[in-house]
Amino acid sequence: MTRKTWIWIGIGILLSIAVLLYFILRKPFDPFDVDISDVELELSFVDLNKELKSSDSLQLLKLRDEYKKNNSEILEFVMAGCLGIDVDVDSIYARKTKEFYSYKDIQQIEQGTQNITTDEKLKGEITDAFKRLKIHHPSEEFPRKIIFANTCFCVNAIVNNQPTDIPIGAFVIPKEKSIIVQEEKYIGGNLSLLQMPPLNQFVHNWTTNGYKKEYLKRDVVEAWLEQFFFPVKKDEQADVIHEAVRYGKILYFLHAAFPNMAEEQILRYDKSKLDWSHNQEKAIWSFLVENELLFQSSEKTIMNLFSEGPFTPNLEKDGKNESPDRIGKFIGFRMVQEFMKENASEDFKLDKLMSASAEQIYKSYKP
Repeated sequence: MTRKTWIWIGIGILLSIAVLLYFILRKPFDPFDVDISDVELELSFVDLNKELKSSDSLQLLKLRDEYKKNNSEILEFVMAGCLGIDVDVDSIYARKTKEFYSYKDIQQIEQGTQNITTDEKLKGEITDAFKRLKIHHPSEEFPRKIIFANTCFCVNAIVNNQPTDIPIGAFVIPKEKSIIVQEEKYIGGNLSLLQMPPLNQFVHNWTTNGYKKEYLKRDVVEAWLEQFFFPVKKDEQADVIHEAVRYGKILYFLHAAFPNMAEEQILRYDKSKLDWSHNQEKAIWSFLVENELLFQSSEKTIMNLFSEGPFTPNLEKDGKNESPDRIGKFIGFRMVQEFMKENASEDFKLDKLMSASAEQIYKSYKP
């Protein structure tokens, strides 16, 4: 061979090595990897609980008037809607508010939650999470305020002897573009406090592990995603598969908001429940398919698969039901994870996931 031929062979080898190194060393596309350093987001944190419990009668009336002056319904929602206190009658509003914070049980809850509203790291993590979502979908609505309040489990369980609800304690006031955080739902997993009378009458045993501060930030973002990013649409089919995909998208975007958050925290499971779900994933899918549940739209079926509870009904094995609750959400999350694993690229980022149909997502799912 001539010298020229050897040169071309050498060039070919070098190019081959360069291409090989490119594919070996190139960083795989990560849909969660975004730069938020230049993202602007106006988000404030309001400690309504502190304002209420530290005010005298005159200050309480002034606070109420300020909210009304700004056409805000938040104070009325918390006081009248959650605590059953009429804000329009001056004497009742002032007296009942002071009375509420004088209850020994309420004071115990206050002690268990006192480090929440002063946690600047927590506030920063919530703010950064919404900034990441703004990168992924800049045209969407974002919250203006996060409001901390003691809502006494939202139905005034202790004072009015009413049953409590689920441990998730963040809900959106759409008109106000605000999220109310029920401080009492994040007492830090303080089981001894939850098991004391009279709280133990209202907090179910299966919910106690859910009252953890570590869930607060994910609950705040999930509440917003469910309300604004992925609301239930009136014209959308309401069956198991469409609900699963909707929740799967919510949880995937939640993970994008907190890219370093553990999967069990995203799902609000403990590690053993997450492991059980992964180990039984194929069996769960077979159960849904064989029982023709995927396109079921009955309220009972939807509730069984997506609602909070001690477990998911009908998943017994050997006479025991060791399943976590909300298994439909887990399956939806897995479907979206697999769909994005196949499709995520510079040309298919999270904004395109929003418009991907349930049919596209579940048809490519092979557990």
